[in-house]
Amino acid sequence: MSHGSVQLSISQTLERKHKFPPSHPRALGLNASISKLLAFEMLSFRLVDTDSFKQLMAMAVPQYVVPSRHYFSKTAVPSLHNQVSDKIKCALRNAICGKVHLTTDTWTSKHGQGRYISLTAHWVVVDGPQAEFSLAHVLPPPRITGHHSLPPVASSSYSASSLSASTSSSSQPHTFTTNFSTARGKCQQAILKLICLGDRPHTAQELWWGIEQQTDEWFLPVGLKPGLVVCDNGRNLVAALGLASLTHIPCLAHVLNLVVQKFIYNYPDMSDLLHKLRALTAPPPDTERVSRRQHFTNMVEQYVCTPLHVLTDGSAPFNFWVSKLSTWPELAFYALEVLACPASSVLSECVFSMAGGVITDKRSRLSTANVDTLTFIKMNQAWIPQDLSLPCAE
Repeated sequence: MSHGSVQLSISQTLERKHKFPPSHPRALGLNASISKLLAFEMLSFRLVDTDSFKQLMAMAVPQYVVPSRHYFSKTAVPSLHNQVSDKIKCALRNAICGKVHLTTDTWTSKHGQGRYISLTAHWVVVDGPQAEFSLAHVLPPPRITGHHSLPPVASSSYSASSLSASTSSSSQPHTFTTNFSTARGKCQQAILKLICLGDRPHTAQELWWGIEQQTDEWFLPVGLKPGLVVCDNGRNLVAALGLASLTHIPCLAHVLNLVVQKFIYNYPDMSDLLHKLRALTAPPPDTERVSRRQHFTNMVEQYVCTPLHVLTDGSAPFNFWVSKLSTWPELAFYALEVLACPASSVLSECVFSMAGGVITDKRSRLSTANVDTLTFIKMNQAWIPQDLSLPCAE
């Protein structure tokens, strides 16, 4: 026996030789840890079948039987993906404006798997008082009319757990009895999908099909609607958003690139933008619109005349507007909806960077479903449940 080592007792020696059954808590915990290791570090599923890995686990936890790679690729990692997906869907229920903003982009794999579309979601939630309160009958502010105009803020009701969409026909201002001064707002984001088009043509119709399928799957079950969509100015992508009746917001990073290259003066939507700005001064069509416009104008004037404090941290703008939900409900809702929209589609670009790390020369035969699953888990690490539980290995 070497100096400093401790000799095991007979019971401890026998225990080390006894293998964990598949349902043992330690075995399930190790399965979950290995699944996260494979996804986070973009490692091949074959790693668990190598002699080196098995020797490592035999030294670390002799009682643990390492499952085969097929367990991790077909059972454990997909289960991890589903649990993260469920947690994101639960979080989406708390989106206060009834809408979720998106970023999207396209990417071609150099390993012959075809074209991919990324889709990311961005929304605002409110951590409010425990007592139930209502934000019903909140009317959207006056907006520019037309196909590409900003969508109205959804009328919403907020309870202790969520804010859900509702409708209102009254044009009278709503009075709140709840004090929002202690409430806090927070912007959340998640990766929704890495859609593979395969060998299908990269047309607006195909892009529209992929985007609409995912927005229906994620938003319809929780009563949400897609809000603004941030992406570059690619012709097919913009046309696809038009087919889906979604509002396109040019990615700031791409726009700045246009500025640097002195293309800003040829920006194709400039005339349309000026036309919409002129429409702001057009006379309203009816009395109710006049009343609503005046009501919203009064809130804007009150906001302009209110002394503001310097906002020193990233969450301060959300907290400020959440605290004003009782005072300026329509304006605050509109501000929160706009603030939730990212300035660029950088997150979509990050998805492709991660996907490029998953699809390597040694993993060129990886299925597109596994590419999406692994990238989804890698990019959504913050959404992994603390009480993660995976199926047993047979």
